[in-house]
Amino acid sequence: MVVLVRARLVAAFLILAVLLIGARDTYAQSQSELPQYCGGGSERPVTSDYVATADDTRFVKEVVSQMTPGRPSTLPWPPVVQVTSDASSQACALELGSNGTNGMKTAYVVIVYTGLLRDVVQGRPDRLAFILGHEFGHIALGHTARDGRMTTEFLRVTFTRDQESAADQYGMNWALKSGYSFDESLKALIGLRQTGGVSSSFEALRSDHPSLSDRIAELDKNQAVLWRAMSNFSSGVYFLETEQYALAERCFRSVTEQFPESFEAWANLGYAQLMQYADALDQRDLRRFGIGQVLVGGFYRRPTSLEAQVRGINEQLWWDAVGNLKESLRRRPDLAASYANLGVAYLIAPSGSNPRNAQKYLEQAYQLVGKDPSLDPMARVTLVINLAVTLAAGGDYAKFDQLMDEAQSALDAIQKREPGMSTLPARQAIVYNSALRLAGSSRDQDQRGALQEIEGYLRSSSPDSAWWDLAYEHYSQLCTRLGIPPKTSDNFKSSSPHRYRPVISLNMGKGALTLGESVREVKALLGAGEISPAIPNTNLMLIRYPSEGLELIANDRVLAIILTTSQHPVPVREEGLETIPNMVKVGMQMSDVVKALGSYDVTWILDPEEPLWFYAQPGLAMKAAQGLVTEIVLVQAPRKTLL
Repeated sequence: MVVLVRARLVAAFLILAVLLIGARDTYAQSQSELPQYCGGGSERPVTSDYVATADDTRFVKEVVSQMTPGRPSTLPWPPVVQVTSDASSQACALELGSNGTNGMKTAYVVIVYTGLLRDVVQGRPDRLAFILGHEFGHIALGHTARDGRMTTEFLRVTFTRDQESAADQYGMNWALKSGYSFDESLKALIGLRQTGGVSSSFEALRSDHPSLSDRIAELDKNQAVLWRAMSNFSSGVYFLETEQYALAERCFRSVTEQFPESFEAWANLGYAQLMQYADALDQRDLRRFGIGQVLVGGFYRRPTSLEAQVRGINEQLWWDAVGNLKESLRRRPDLAASYANLGVAYLIAPSGSNPRNAQKYLEQAYQLVGKDPSLDPMARVTLVINLAVTLAAGGDYAKFDQLMDEAQSALDAIQKREPGMSTLPARQAIVYNSALRLAGSSRDQDQRGALQEIEGYLRSSSPDSAWWDLAYEHYSQLCTRLGIPPKTSDNFKSSSPHRYRPVISLNMGKGALTLGESVREVKALLGAGEISPAIPNTNLMLIRYPSEGLELIANDRVLAIILTTSQHPVPVREEGLETIPNMVKVGMQMSDVVKALGSYDVTWILDPEEPLWFYAQPGLAMKAAQGLVTEIVLVQAPRKTLL
């Protein structure tokens, strides 16, 4: 909600503006009175609905006046409050000057964006009281002053997350002392969560704010279990999106244990297990199934009811996935995503592909998809493609062609509506399956068209995917049939893009060590360890496990995992099912790392004088000496937010 920002170059102008405004009115309206220093606002254009008005200023002034009697004596009063025309749901507190040789006193400003007033506060004074109390808390607790401990971006976001939690408690206590309602005040954070703020604990590791679900849980003790489950659900969705299926399974299993009535959690649990099963398949399995390329199915991103280590066939995991998908349908029989995922499950069943059962479930999903608002547009496209693959396996090519055209049109509409959304995996599946369709034709023209399509697929897809190997087999066979010398696989691999999954956990044999998990869980897995301060006079600590060759940077949760020996190689996998991991470990040549993962960036963690090689996509930092990797750090790259 608030960021630590400090004006420098225009400090003198700002202080003069504050003093002049304070002499007549401590409530500023519009950007013309004070510059914006919350850091970039919304990317949306400011429409008439979001233009600051005199009523906005009057509303803010009334709430502050009611909070005045309860304010602590340590809080500078009154701070200047500015209402700024901006469509984003933000507020921030700024320190605009400091005591110095010029004799000028420190001045403070709280800026409230109209997007926050319109979309979150919605005219409720209790919600605004909590927000202003939170911002004033940052001032009173000294969070707006320069902190010499924040020498790297990693440390900045670590410490400011703690400050946000402290400001939440401060703001709620002040709102209650001022006579405002707890339940209505809490709805300020609930409203922020609904507008799309960070809501999973793991994603918060890259942010300067804790997850909103965790922040609400800290305040709402009576429903803390519910909010923790919401946070686990959000983390599970993130792990599904980043193809960390075992971690997603753990999250959704936790939700079903606490809230067995959550049909979305059951559906996502089955989906996570099915994807683990599918992820362990290799090209021999796919060749045996004899089907086109299927896409992953859909999953549920929000719980509205709550508002495999080795490759190869794992039959039990398949049965677990099918059982949990059917359990979700027992609880809610109209779930399009569960029918769609059951269809995929029968396409890649351990006993062999079963297109008849797959078609039954996929056609049921196709009938329901328009009635399930929980599914996003890409999940609908996925369903259409998978149904087309099933029909092609049964020889119905006319319906296959119709569905592929439908999927292509839907992707074009999504791209036009949301240009930033990635549609590449779906487009690649369409190319692959359409190429197989053309390759089966007896016409020379169709076969040459198939060859061109497959070449495009090989250039745009990950060579670590089992589908890629099958595509190259089809390419070589087509070349032989057409009398064309085939290009080598290396010719295509050199131009293929690399998109890596984030490295989130480390397999310790007896369990997984995961970023973001609590220190209590780590101690249950590995023991107490050797603890020392990471930064003096803070709660940031180093926990060493010499026998395991690793160290942790942690407060109450694991923020980074440092590997100091080669006993725990790190698998780095590209996005997409059935990809083969590149193994990275301490002691290997950095030139081999670059060959496997590509070019790197630089980051700093604890020491601003010690740069580390950094691969942002998987979240791997490395220390090197004399061309060798001496440490590997699993860490999520911080990002700056304003809410």
